Amino acid sequence: MASNAGRIKEEVVSVRVTVNLPGPAVAVLQELAEKRGISVTEVLRHAISLEKQIYQELSQEARILIQRKDGSFKELVVFP
Repeated sequence: MASNAGRIKEEVVSVRVTVNLPGPAVAVLQELAEKRGISVTEVLRHAISLEKQIYQELSQEARILIQRKDGSFKELVVFP
């Protein structure tokens, strides 16, 4: 397990935002939250973090690959 010793804690300030989403998107958020045992807000935080990582990699002309259990690969195609 990684140690947090010597790390500086960043203060996280929450900001309330309002977004308009279609019903099916909200249903997906709720389903993911329920399956993972987390809040819809946490699902959105994870999605934002993942989007940031994907964007950073794609901006370096990287490819995003998913390896399946059988060892095969699928390329994740992301449109700007």
